[in-house]
Amino acid sequence: MDANARTAGESYIIGQLAGWQVKRVNRFIDENLTEPILLKDMSAVAQRSTAYFCRAFKRTFGRSPHAYLIDRRVKLAGDLMLKSDATLSEIAQAAGFADQSHFCRHFRQVTGETPAAWRRERMGSPSAG
Repeated sequence: MDANARTAGESYIIGQLAGWQVKRVNRFIDENLTEPILLKDMSAVAQRSTAYFCRAFKRTFGRSPHAYLIDRRVKLAGDLMLKSDATLSEIAQAAGFADQSHFCRHFRQVTGETPAAWRRERMGSPSAG
């Protein structure tokens, strides 16, 4: 979880998501990360309007819901690349991206490297594991 996000036991700050909302939204994302996740569904989980949810999410996590989802999917894809021999196309699908091109574009934006180069660098090093 992001350092700015609170846990269920912490106090509520006006304009941010409450701890229970953070917990429920994160659980919803974890359970649906490989599927399309709509903003209206995330806001429903938090029991807030879509507009309020977007503002509160950004104040809570420091980034938009879309950017947060992309970061989570890139992390999942990185884990999959290190733990399997699956093709990038298969990994893109398994991590919830629309296709390999969508995955590669976002992966490079987040990490600064292409998925293939990132994978080669980590799989080729003796300390990878």
